[in-house]
Amino acid sequence: MEISSLLDVALSLVFIFFVFSLFVSGTVEFLNSLVEKRAELLKESLGKLVSASQLAAFYDHPLVHVKSGKKPISYLSGRSFSTVVLDLLAKETGASALGSYAFFQELRKAAQTAVPAAGSLLAFVQPFLREASGFEDFERRLETWYDGYMEQVSGWFKQYAQRIVRIVAVVITLFFNLDTIHLTQRLLNDDTLRARLVSEAERVAARSDAALGQDASFRSYLAGRLPDVVTADGAIRTDLTAMQQVQVRATYLQYLKDNVEGFSLPVGWKFRPGSSFGDGCSQVLHAFASWSLLGWVLTATALSFGAPFWFDLLVRLVNIRNVGNKP
Repeated sequence: MEISSLLDVALSLVFIFFVFSLFVSGTVEFLNSLVEKRAELLKESLGKLVSASQLAAFYDHPLVHVKSGKKPISYLSGRSFSTVVLDLLAKETGASALGSYAFFQELRKAAQTAVPAAGSLLAFVQPFLREASGFEDFERRLETWYDGYMEQVSGWFKQYAQRIVRIVAVVITLFFNLDTIHLTQRLLNDDTLRARLVSEAERVAARSDAALGQDASFRSYLAGRLPDVVTADGAIRTDLTAMQQVQVRATYLQYLKDNVEGFSLPVGWKFRPGSSFGDGCSQVLHAFASWSLLGWVLTATALSFGAPFWFDLLVRLVNIRNVGNKP
């Protein structure tokens, strides 16, 4: 087989991985929106700083309460965090003149005259009070520390999200019977399928933001299914809620699925007509004992890399192919 044909096989495989990676990312986003893991991690991380009563007071603060709305708050800036902490410190210590050097001195005196109770906000800010030269420096140190702590919390969320991605990738691989080895064999032997997938891959790569489907054909598709998320001139609104963003992503997945459905991809489980449940189970168990298991492992691993990785690789391969085809 010529190198150009092998490149087309690779491009077709990358396109398939990209499409199903979108299924994975869409599913993960939907699950995260249901379990509200970001909000849970934020509350857990703040709970490590203060006692349960102080944490309750923190979430009851008007600045936090108004941000949460109907759902638990999942993000709080360093500036908002310091503002809430200072308000609660004023109530805890009885300090007056909030936001002034005198207020800073009152807090420092309160921390020096008695040992702050464990889990109190005063105990939490005591190191910052010792090191700060004044109120503004104290506030800046508090915000800087919080921003660094939130980076660590973001790392915890990424680890959690990656575990979910791997699980969802395995489930989707098995549900659609995505066998990389079988896919590669089919692409090597089916010139028509390979050509159609390459053509679709080039069309997707030509769009600057394929993952969000910001092309005219998708906007038209979206307007017919979710008219509330599209403006009068056909553009996707920029003020979408988290749930609406998930709906847009899910609609784009369906849009891609509709586009590639006619390609007769060698995916899915094909059971013999009239076969019983036991026959189906036997067929699945036989697949686990064959080369399909290795093919599934390869696919699940590939899908766990994420749609952005495969889209970037897709664009690179399309560019290499186009350069190679120039006279």
